[in-house]
This record gives sequence, C-alpha cells and structure tokens, in this order.
Amino acid sequence: HAGLVGYTPEQVFTGRYLQVAADKQRALDKRYSLNPERFVRGKPKVASPPSRVVINPATPEQLAAGASDQVNFPTLPKVAQALAKYELSLR
Repeated sequence: HAGLVGYTPEQVFTGRYLQVAADKQRALDKRYSLNPERFVRGKPKVASPPSRVVINPATPEQLAAGASDQVNFPTLPKVAQALAKYELSLR
C-alpha cells in the first residue's frame, strides 16, 4: 500500500482514511509535544494519498476519439466531498 501512503484501498475509496489520518496525526502531535528534539525535521504531518491513481490511463489519442477517463464507481463523489472537508480542516 505504499502508493496509498499506508492506507488500504477500502479506506481510500470509502473516505475512511480521513479518520485514520486524524488519529495518526493526534498520535504524532502527542509524541512531538513530549519529545520535540527527536523530530529533527520539525513537527511531523501525516501524508495523504494521491488525489488520482490510474491503471492503464487513456492516451491523448483515445481521449480525442471519445474514450472516457472516468471510473463509474458510486462512492467516488462521496470520497471527493470527504477529501474537500478534510483539506478545509487542515487550513
């Protein structure tokens, strides 16, 4: 799951990774507050999975011929909404 920065595909597709990331961040924040000298690069931040992962992406020629680059997966809009809320909470 390295391509998803340690999250499972299920967590990413359902948006559950947002809660997992929040839990990880709380744990890192606690450790940082107890021993900041151990973190030589500064306060750690939990990584998010990439916004787009593609297997066999459509080529520009295929797209020009009318091929779709979208996946018909019913939870994708829900994941997009969850990601937007999560990104706003980081600001």
